[in-house]
Parts: sequence; structure tokens; C-alpha cells
Amino acid sequence: MVIGDINEDNNEDIIIANGRAYINIFLNSANGELNDTHIYLTDISIWYMVTGDMNNDGKLDIIGGNQYEGIYILYNTGHGTFLEKILIPTNNELTDIDVGDMNGDNRLDIVIIHFDMKNIMILFNMGNEKFTNKTIHEIEYVPTRLKIINSNNDMISGFVIIHDVQDIIVYLNNTNGNYIREVTYTSGSPVHSILAMDINNDNKVDIIYDKYTDEFRVLFNTGSGEFYDPFMYSTDFETTFLSVGDVNNDEQLDIIVGHGLSNQISVYFNMGNGTFNNKMIFSISFTPKDAKPVDINGDGKMEIIIIGNTLSDESIDIWWIYS
Repeated sequence: MVIGDINEDNNEDIIIANGRAYINIFLNSANGELNDTHIYLTDISIWYMVTGDMNNDGKLDIIGGNQYEGIYILYNTGHGTFLEKILIPTNNELTDIDVGDMNGDNRLDIVIIHFDMKNIMILFNMGNEKFTNKTIHEIEYVPTRLKIINSNNDMISGFVIIHDVQDIIVYLNNTNGNYIREVTYTSGSPVHSILAMDINNDNKVDIIYDKYTDEFRVLFNTGSGEFYDPFMYSTDFETTFLSVGDVNNDEQLDIIVGHGLSNQISVYFNMGNGTFNNKMIFSISFTPKDAKPVDINGDGKMEIIIIGNTLSDESIDIWWIYS
């Protein structure tokens, strides 16, 4: 699930991919309902999905991919519809994708990692809906998760990688097409989710991650391309996904933690000084797969949208919890 204003009405809409050859878009009219639903057929089943303005027209496009067939782009017309569909084959099994300006030309490029391969693939955006031949950057280990990050505010993106050897590594862009391995943090166990957000309002992008254990951790950005030692925050249950958003309207990003094994989510409120407390725990009737904060009823307060499934049903259920 990704969130974004698809039809330019200043309300964030909900986009869901379910591993089949279509995506669901729920247009948010901010009246407490999600009745205007659009289904878009795709040429491939979508397993990984991000959004970004890929053709610099001010409209949010959808970029998806799956393990075997490549990258799929839906270009936004601005009226809640998508006309252009571009498939970019990658020839290898994908495990994650993200988008960012990797060469400072003000166009979003596509960055890919593949199963069991020690490299990062970059598809440079040439404009006019064209992408260059694949550029491969060899790295030391097999990456399992990827997140684009601008850690030193130079307007050119680098990336943070989770490796199969349980390390978190930040690669900085030196502006000439090379990426320097700058910082390595050992997580101690496999990392599942990773986010790159400014969590303490200092205009520096921090790294938040979890490890399938009863905790999540934050690497606060020093601003010089390095990060402080990780801060650990205990949870009551094993974590299965992370999300962020200002749930209580205090202009601080709170952290939403999913507990798939116990059918619960919890919210950790950001106190603004690198601490999180006053957590709230919500029990739900299905296994949560993702959760995002969205204002559904137009009152300026965030509801929490949850998607998931039951053991007997492959359909996607959507809940929202009012703050």
C-alpha cells in the first residue's frame, strides 16, 4: 500500500497492489468514505510499488515491479486515471525497488536490487518516458532491502542497503556516478523493514528499522554523512512492519508498528527529543500487512488505514481507526 494525492484534490488517496495483474486505487473525498474505487489492469502482477513524478509534469505516477518480469510505470493524467503504461524488463528476479534522483538532473531514476546478486541496478531517467541502459554497481554482499536516501543534503541521492549478512550500509553518491560505502551498522539479526525519514525534525534523514523482534531502532543522522549509534525502542510484541506519520497532529512523526502474529498494531508517539512513549495498542480481526495514516473525513486529523487478510480469505480488508 502506498499513499498519495492521485487526482490533485489535496486529499491523499490509497493505492493497493495485491500480487495480481491489477491495482486498486481508492480516491479519498475526505467525507469519511472510500466509495470512488478504480481498478487498473497491468501487464504484470505487482509485488513492489512506489510513487513519484517520473516525467516532471507535477503529477504522481505509480512504479511497480515483480520478481520476474520487470518494472511497470503508470503515468498519471491528473484526473485520477492512468493512460501510459511502460514495461522495462530487468531479466533477473527483483527483490526491491525505489526511485530517486541519482545523478542530479532533477529527474527520478529507478534503483533495483535482485535476488542473490551482489549489485545495485540503476535505470537513469532520460525524460520523454525513456530510460537508459542499465547501470550496474557491484557491492560486497547480496542486498535484501533498499531505500533511497539523501543523508548529507547535497540534493543527489545515495542509498541505504540491508545485506544478507545482517548489516545496514549507507552508500553516498560522490556526484560522478560512483557510490562510496560510507557507514556500516551491524544489526545482529535479519532486518525486515527499513524507512528513511526525518524523525526528529532537524532536516536530516534518519533510518528506522525493525528485525522481527520485540523492538525497533532509529539511526539518527548527524548531518555529515554519518549516523549516531542506534537507539533501541522496545515493543510488546514481535514487529512485522513499520510506518510513520503525524498521528496526533503535534508536527512530530509517530511510528506505527505492525504485529502480524498477534493481529495488532501499536502507535509510538514521538516526543520530539528522540524518545517515543504513550503508545497505544489496537487489536484487529485479521493479520495486518501494512498501515498508513490518512485523513479520511476531512477534519485535519489522521486516521490509520490498515490492510491485511485472514487465513481463509485472500481478499484485502481495509480498516481505519479514528484518532
